[in-house]
Amino acid sequence: MTCCTLAAAQAEEYIQFSGISDASAGIVIGTEKTGYKFLIADDEEPELRLFSPGGGAPEKIFSIQNQLALSGKQKEFDLEGAARIGDTAYWITSHGRSSKGKVQLSRYIFFATEIDDANLSIKVKGKPFHGMLDALLASPELAAYDLKSAALLPPKEKGGLNIEGLCASPEGWLWIGFRNPVPKGKALLVPLKNPEKVILGGKPDLGTPITLDLGGLGVRDLCYTGTQYYIIGGPQSSGTCKLFRWDGKKESQPQEVIKSFKGDFGAEIILNLNSKDKEQLYVLCDDGGKKINGVENKKQPLKKRTFRGLKIPE
Repeated sequence: MTCCTLAAAQAEEYIQFSGISDASAGIVIGTEKTGYKFLIADDEEPELRLFSPGGGAPEKIFSIQNQLALSGKQKEFDLEGAARIGDTAYWITSHGRSSKGKVQLSRYIFFATEIDDANLSIKVKGKPFHGMLDALLASPELAAYDLKSAALLPPKEKGGLNIEGLCASPEGWLWIGFRNPVPKGKALLVPLKNPEKVILGGKPDLGTPITLDLGGLGVRDLCYTGTQYYIIGGPQSSGTCKLFRWDGKKESQPQEVIKSFKGDFGAEIILNLNSKDKEQLYVLCDDGGKKINGVENKKQPLKKRTFRGLKIPE
């Protein structure tokens, strides 16, 4: 993909989706025969929804609340990142406090789902893991980033803790991407080297973290296309997001692909819907805060909630 200007990106019409508003994490599932689909999470709903890349209402809804032992009293799931390795998709919540600085157990979960591409279905795999924050705080290699202090703050407060990205690597492990904190103005990525063992009851093996220069932005999402990474960079609270390309080498820094998205397009998810030799990126937006007839989108009945997508020009 050549460097894409904002004007070129906006030349594509938005894809309209319905049924949720706070699109927060997703993966691609399906086959050429079934058609490829987006499996999308809303960070305030304990379900995963299957959408056509062309938009519209969800084609299937998978409830995961009971399988994750989430009680009905949990106010927000806060699912923020997803990545697929083979037939397994891994999902991670923000691992940050609520906006009021309170601890909610539903915000501290790492889990997996088994993917059946032929039948476009999923089921929870292994057991949900609730100890990722403890592992991050105990890691000697992360001590310099003072995540213990960050974990005490609301997620969007300066220096708070907020995980928003999850991405498979070619080595078979996962990158955990932080929207916050942004140590010394750089985005923090932490490798999780044994995701399958974790959901089968093992302890996380966290590798050496790296920081990337995204111009002071943190990670909102990232994906790997088979040859390179694409990263959505966003501010710790609200503001303009950018799109970067990175070759995955620690000695390299990301390059801007899109300098900014349209002002009200809160880029939240990036997906690669590709064939063997061609990448096609889609960026999806969290539209929960948009007003519809004077009422916040996220407060509308589910069927009336909407979010947008953008197919990035090649």
